[in-house]
Amino acid sequence: MFRIASTRTSRLGLVAGILGFAAPLMAAGPEIKVNFGRVTVQPPTFAHVQVRFGSPKRPDLGRHQHRRPETVIPCDLQLSAYQSGDRVIVVARGSNTSSGFITRFEACDTSGLRPEVHLVNVRGDGCYAQVMTPFDVSATVQSCRPLSCIRVRIGHQVHDVRVIQSRRL
Repeated sequence: MFRIASTRTSRLGLVAGILGFAAPLMAAGPEIKVNFGRVTVQPPTFAHVQVRFGSPKRPDLGRHQHRRPETVIPCDLQLSAYQSGDRVIVVARGSNTSSGFITRFEACDTSGLRPEVHLVNVRGDGCYAQVMTPFDVSATVQSCRPLSCIRVRIGHQVHDVRVIQSRRL
């Protein structure tokens, strides 16, 4: 038969060969486990980052939370208000940092001593051009007495806008 590892040099070569073959398995850590003849392979872990092979988990669509869009304060905002008779016209001019913004007025409290309106300026869904985009919106509020001031709320900020009285033609 064959004589394996008969000399000291060949024995060292045999041990080095076995260690060279087994070293990657010993360094593999918990990725390969042998349990009573069954071999299980787990994804390798590198520097506390686990690598998974295959497709990612599908998102859970049942617990989707609807996020309310946040109002963004426009650049170069100019607010003005004019009253003629029982109508107050509120005008907002400015520019947004990108296109795709939805800008509108919403009534809040128009029956008090100082009527208040909200200027809503939210980003639309999707991708839009990153260019300064001007806007000009207006709204009408009814008031039975002459006003000197109207409040405009933009997000958490409140602006008092002086109402300019204009005569009817």
